[in-house]
Amino acid sequence: MTGRSRFDSRTAVIFCAIAGSFASAAKQSQPEGMDPLVLIDSLAAIIGHEEKELVKPCHLALVLLEQTCANVLGSLHRACQLPLMEYMAERMCSLCYERAWYSKMGGCYAIKFMFEKLDRCWVFEHLFSFLKALLFVMMDLTGEVSSGAIELAKGHLERMLTLCAAPVEKDGTNDELVNAQKKSLFEVTNELVRQVTSPNSIVREQAMHSLQVLAKIQNRTVTQVMEPHKEILEKYIPPKKHLLQHQPANAQIGIMDGNTFCTTLEPRLFTIDMTITEHKVFFHELMSLCEAEDTILFKLPCYKSVTSLVSLRQSALRALAACHYIDTHRDKIFPVLFKALEKSVPELQETGYECMKKFIAGCHLDEQVVSMAMRPLLEKLEDHRNLTLNSAKRLSYLTQLFPTSFQEKLCDQLIQHIEKLVETTAQAHRENSGDYSSRWVIQLFPTSFQEKLCDQLIQHIEKLVETTAQDTTKNTENEQKLATVIQMFHQLPCASQKYISLLCNLVLQAERGLLVEASSPFRAPLIQFLLRYPQETIDLLLQDHNIANRQWSRFLEYLIKHEKGKPFRDVLQNSCTKLKEMVTNITNLQTGERAELQYQSIRITSLLIKFNEQWLATEHDLVNAYSLLWCNDKYQELHKKVDAVEVLHWKEPKLLVKILLHYFRHHTNNIDLLFQLLRAFGGRFLTNFQHTVAENYTVEWKRSAFFRFLDHYPDPNVSNELKASILQLVIIPCFSVSFERGEDEKLVGGPAEPEQDNPNNIVCVFIKVVCDSKQVITSDALQILLLQLSCLLVEKASPHIHDVSNKKRGNRLRSLMGFAWPCLLGKNCVDPSSRYHGHLLLSHIIIRFAIHKKIVLQAVELNTTSALANYATEAGQ
Repeated sequence: MTGRSRFDSRTAVIFCAIAGSFASAAKQSQPEGMDPLVLIDSLAAIIGHEEKELVKPCHLALVLLEQTCANVLGSLHRACQLPLMEYMAERMCSLCYERAWYSKMGGCYAIKFMFEKLDRCWVFEHLFSFLKALLFVMMDLTGEVSSGAIELAKGHLERMLTLCAAPVEKDGTNDELVNAQKKSLFEVTNELVRQVTSPNSIVREQAMHSLQVLAKIQNRTVTQVMEPHKEILEKYIPPKKHLLQHQPANAQIGIMDGNTFCTTLEPRLFTIDMTITEHKVFFHELMSLCEAEDTILFKLPCYKSVTSLVSLRQSALRALAACHYIDTHRDKIFPVLFKALEKSVPELQETGYECMKKFIAGCHLDEQVVSMAMRPLLEKLEDHRNLTLNSAKRLSYLTQLFPTSFQEKLCDQLIQHIEKLVETTAQAHRENSGDYSSRWVIQLFPTSFQEKLCDQLIQHIEKLVETTAQDTTKNTENEQKLATVIQMFHQLPCASQKYISLLCNLVLQAERGLLVEASSPFRAPLIQFLLRYPQETIDLLLQDHNIANRQWSRFLEYLIKHEKGKPFRDVLQNSCTKLKEMVTNITNLQTGERAELQYQSIRITSLLIKFNEQWLATEHDLVNAYSLLWCNDKYQELHKKVDAVEVLHWKEPKLLVKILLHYFRHHTNNIDLLFQLLRAFGGRFLTNFQHTVAENYTVEWKRSAFFRFLDHYPDPNVSNELKASILQLVIIPCFSVSFERGEDEKLVGGPAEPEQDNPNNIVCVFIKVVCDSKQVITSDALQILLLQLSCLLVEKASPHIHDVSNKKRGNRLRSLMGFAWPCLLGKNCVDPSSRYHGHLLLSHIIIRFAIHKKIVLQAVELNTTSALANYATEAGQ
């Protein structure tokens, strides 16, 4: 019996013990033997164990328990009426209230199983219990080690609400289910509304999020969802019986966040009315929390145990910004929020920015008021010595909030600040690098020093550690200031394209000074500004003196590869003329600059085709320029001698071939281009590309490639090395695949007519152009491959060479034998491999055709003589 069968059997026994005929007797007296509910206790202990690998088998056991009960009773609905299921819900939820985080996590897993697998009506009855258990997990583990239990509880709560709040269609037979859902959702919503002002931040935020989830599922607004339970919050929004100062600090935060949430809903659930005393008092308390100094607030009894007022002030600022609809008090709220931008605490400064953003979105501000508020800061920042990180961030926030309030004069001032910061940062970095020349003296004369020097060195080290820590902090602050100032340019509409060159130069200068590029903190803010002017940016980077500079070219590559770099790539794709000129019109430059521009053009194109497969297919002029460069013999010779080429340019031929091969994939009729690309296999290039034509291309293409090869065969301008590569890598593989597929007639060019001259028959044309040619083949490689192709034709296309029923030798057969015969003659100084392939061709001919006995004997004799001569040569060596 398997483990599953044993579990099913025991479940059935337990079911009988609970629901059987002796269940009533169990109520009257203590049952004998094992308590049947011990199975649930065991499963609870397992799923709540610290070893989380036990969750999977426990989940399987719960599934088997549910299925067995449903099978015995006939339906899941009846099975869920068992006391066993009620006990399981109680026992599993109790795990969430235990102290250990792993027990709580086990309870979350069990609750997920119950609301997903059990009867929906039963789930609705226990939905409130599940909600309370999950919220307790979040509350109890706040600030504790949870190992993901809080996130698990959040996810399961959202999943539970999504499933249970889905509308149930009423069909007349499910009234019980509809009523159960309505009742459970009312209880759940009531509890979530209550938790909107919870002192616990995680529970409060999750309650707000859950209400939004319910509203979305029910296709209602959050206000409509909360409206029936509004009276729960009336005494807190705003507080009526007690002042904020009478509450603990975390309770104050909960009340203020609850006020912010309810007064920012659309439509608003509550509205602050300044004619009501309690509302007016609450507003003044918010103002006091935002404006009062820390020393004053810490004297109040409710804040004596608080270590930081940041969270309290953040909540007060948010609640105050939510009052933007109070016309009579806007002039009081704006200065408070504006002053929050001056805070030295970054969290408060950022919160002030967010609140100001919401405030100005909800009301209209007079530009004169804004200008007057910003004037002191702008006047102060005219001197670069007054630029601190805090003031830089404040100015950055203001440029985002009021971008149209600034003029181009500010951009000029920012450029001056950047220049000074770049100089200061680079100088500080050089000073931190130190001078290590003295260490060589110690290494050269180690015995010339006494212990006194060691004591002095210890003192120097202590001083350097202290100084370096201070300098590093200061330098990091300068970098942050520099990045913040650069970021302002994309926030200012008045920043025109004339600042592109200035900013790029300054940023690259700063990176050189700090010896950083990839980890530079300045590139992210710079690229945001450059995205406004992609055309002007690319024009700047493609200038000859810039693109020839390695740092500028690396920056261009960074822009191309950037996830937001599509505008730059689009401009480059429309700049083919410039890319072409970088390869062709560079005669007025020095050799090193010409090589760099040429490499950068190829490098840029190779990057662009990775992002856009179709772009290069239509750029014929650019491809022609690259093709001419590749076919240039001087270029080939240069890159075969890698010692004469810069290391960075070693991969240039590889990139160039990939570009041309990419173009060829879209223009397969350009067979000459493919032939020229085979040069890559003849040199010492870094090649790692493949393009299979034998398997994928049509028979018509293969015939065209073969006839194109025959056109090049007599041409002395085409090297024998390239001809051999064409045969080895294109023609022979293509023919072999087609013959294996049974495409003989289609490939050769029609039915066999060995006695007829047919210009479309590849066998006829091959014998006429190659075998009957008086051209002397000086390349052993070419001769070997021609013999291999001849062997393939004899083996696979013999009917096209000679009719075996005709005892008289035909012209084609005679030409083939004449082509192979010189390889057998000892007077010809033939490479052993060539001689071997000549013998191989004659062997194929003898096997396929009825050759005269005299010729066969002569061939065997020459073959034997050749073999003995080779043996004698090898023995002598």
